[in-house]
Amino acid sequence: MSRIKIYHLGCIAGLAKAIQLIDLGKKYGIELAEAGEETDNHLIITCMGTGVTIQSFYDIMEDILNRINDKEKIIIVGCFNKEGEYLKKMFEGQQNIRVIEDENWPRPVINEIMGLSEKTTERDILDGRKLPIFNNSDGNPSEVVIKYMIEDGCTNRCSFCKNNYIKDPTVKSISEEVVLKYLREKIAAGTRQIILGGENTTLYGIDLYGRRTLHSLIRKLSEEEGLEYISVDELTVANMYPELFEELLNNPKVTSMQFQLESASNKILKLMNRGHTIQTYDDYIAELMKKGKYIGTILMSGYPGETYDDLDETIEYMQRRGIYTVGISEYEDHHCLPSSKKEQLPDEEKRNHTNYLAKAITENNYRVMVGSMQTIETAILTAKFNGYYIFSTPNTCSGGGYGIGKDFADLEPGAILKIKPKSIDNSLKVIEKRGVYRF
Repeated sequence: MSRIKIYHLGCIAGLAKAIQLIDLGKKYGIELAEAGEETDNHLIITCMGTGVTIQSFYDIMEDILNRINDKEKIIIVGCFNKEGEYLKKMFEGQQNIRVIEDENWPRPVINEIMGLSEKTTERDILDGRKLPIFNNSDGNPSEVVIKYMIEDGCTNRCSFCKNNYIKDPTVKSISEEVVLKYLREKIAAGTRQIILGGENTTLYGIDLYGRRTLHSLIRKLSEEEGLEYISVDELTVANMYPELFEELLNNPKVTSMQFQLESASNKILKLMNRGHTIQTYDDYIAELMKKGKYIGTILMSGYPGETYDDLDETIEYMQRRGIYTVGISEYEDHHCLPSSKKEQLPDEEKRNHTNYLAKAITENNYRVMVGSMQTIETAILTAKFNGYYIFSTPNTCSGGGYGIGKDFADLEPGAILKIKPKSIDNSLKVIEKRGVYRF
């Protein structure tokens, strides 16, 4: 029996593949090693993000190399596979280091560990794009709610983004036919809620069909019986188009979406090269929220040139519009970024900006969740976890919720309840490291 320890530096796309690897590994007797346990194999899922993330890779490599024995193996996968030749040259002659350039790496990792030569199948590739959102008590992922990555790449060239320097930032979509066939199988097997995602889902289809076709995929997916809700993440206002907006606005199964904002300051949006103003952003968001759609976003703090006035503009907008902030990303510099040419905020000042924004956003998120409690009327039992019954709601932006007690004992995952949240629990982090609904 082999053991593997995973060091995850990547994004959710890497996490989806890590879950697939763990699932595949069970068939070959490969166990996941926990922190502090001995292991035969160290898997590093790399990210070509910005300076801090890249440095983390080198730090982890140095740490592992200083303590492993000759029988242990380091396997490197992920975004750094775009720089495979560079890594191979860097680690040339080190017998216990393997660089796997294949972006569909779970099967090649299994081959490396077990000494096999099995080929990656189309099913392997499709499964590697699926991220189950919740786990059951037995550690197995529940597929009642899944996020599915339908495309990779973005051509917008925001000034803070790694796509300014990675080798191949072009859009690569999974065809509509293949996505629909795969997701229809999942729905037939019990999936009730699907979150569509990617690097920039708004651009889905442009590489295959010469035009953006996310609206078509959503419409056909929504026709499937058994699918209750569709959410769409990683949307950008700069790439919005009429057919997609109409579908998001009027399709009753589309209940929530994430429109990435970063900042509500027009000055900062321009410096970031986001391609829109806050007024344009709000034109879309206001109309969607009037239709009862739940909206979430990601914010950035510490961008070069950012002031507290800029932060206050963002805070005021989030409060006024009632948008839930899924996360705050602190700006990380890299010498190949266009933004690196600007005067940088000192690290301590960036941290102060993040703390200032986070305090206000935490309070705003609570207010948004309180407001959502009045509108959420259904929930899906997604998993049973350590005595708790885990629920997903139409609002995937602010997470799910939980219930306890005999009222739910006879229900199975996938059950759809007419139920409203009773309260918000900010202390018991059952699902995520943020407040959750209590049913």
